[in-house]
Amino acid sequence: MLLFGNIKGKKVVLMQGRFHYYEGYSAREITLPVMVMKLLGVKTIIISNASGGLNPNFTRGDLMVITDHINFIPDNPLRGHIDHKLGQRFTDMYNCYDNKLVDLAEQSARHLRLPLHRGVYAALPGPNLETKAEYRYLRSIGADAVGMSTAPEVIMARFLKMRVLGLSIITDLGIADALKPIGATQIITTARKDNALLVPGRALVERNSGGTYIRLLSGSTATEKPVTTGLRGDGGMVEILSGVQEGEDVITYIKENN
Repeated sequence: MLLFGNIKGKKVVLMQGRFHYYEGYSAREITLPVMVMKLLGVKTIIISNASGGLNPNFTRGDLMVITDHINFIPDNPLRGHIDHKLGQRFTDMYNCYDNKLVDLAEQSARHLRLPLHRGVYAALPGPNLETKAEYRYLRSIGADAVGMSTAPEVIMARFLKMRVLGLSIITDLGIADALKPIGATQIITTARKDNALLVPGRALVERNSGGTYIRLLSGSTATEKPVTTGLRGDGGMVEILSGVQEGEDVITYIKENN
């Protein structure tokens, strides 16, 4: 489903869900929404995914901006008949994840004091998760995260001369020497729990069953203080009414019960 709207005066179109190769769709079918967006006049596309972390410096719930990908999905949206008026069959994948958009994402993350990694995304067909040997191999060839999407859409977007920003949320860890059992339910729970609602200029609001706390930054040291009262939501903004000592630095995270 496509959703249409405006964000700060900019017209946007959003995908509610996506098609996957493991669901039986061809790469051409997977990327049909990207083609539709292009024909609607979209010039820049943000593609997100849930992925497994291969980089030992990652942890569950981290965000990664994609700088490149390694594609193992055995189909290509440019295979077969294409409209040469829209692009070239032998599409150049140079700068497939736009460097300026990557820099902009990092600048925004620093402004918000939101940790953001850079990394290479490996796309596999799925639907099974990877073996220990496969995780080790993917890491050895330079991948920082692994998932089952994104690469076909990026290929189509570059064929159509669209700028691409790619983002991954790390929902589980595929560290070969520290592997633990994981299920789809845990992955989905992590994606939902750690997907923060951004409150511009004030704080990040996250909701989970872990209770309520405020994390305050003092220089480079993060401290946590429990809060039982003093939170008020007003038009999407959060105001701290009590429990914050004068002289503390910017509030970066607020967690509250569902």
